[in-house]
Amino acid sequence: MTQGRKQLPDSIKKLQGSENITRLNNDKPNFDMLIELPEAPLTMNDEGLKVYESLGETLLDANILNGSNILSFISFCIEFGVYYAGSMEYQTVESRVEQTKYGSRVSSEHKVIQNAFSNWMKLAPEFGLTPASVSKIIAIKQQKKNPIDRLLDD
Repeated sequence: MTQGRKQLPDSIKKLQGSENITRLNNDKPNFDMLIELPEAPLTMNDEGLKVYESLGETLLDANILNGSNILSFISFCIEFGVYYAGSMEYQTVESRVEQTKYGSRVSSEHKVIQNAFSNWMKLAPEFGLTPASVSKIIAIKQQKKNPIDRLLDD
């Protein structure tokens, strides 16, 4: 089955004079891509900060980070930092289990680490950071518009 004819953007339809309210594509909102990373929050630990700076630059170069998803990326880095620091601290099985008067149970620190890992892995596909999701991310190439294109967009 074929895909059919490529849809024209609404701005082109307006220029052609063929705009019809029932046939407009209702262009998706365009978010401005970030030029540089904002300051990292103070709550981010050192490991999260390393990921924020290195991976953030990579995502900026690929034009993936914008104003609408930077908070998700910050959350991703915070969760990674909590997971990494916690997993380094509690590497042995004995540290993952705490003894109570009723027996042994998983320590609360290990539960925090497990939750951080779960949250981190839920956010990773949003930025194409898993093998299955890397092909689904569409990096938008931003080109500088010349003055004539800017006039036509208005």
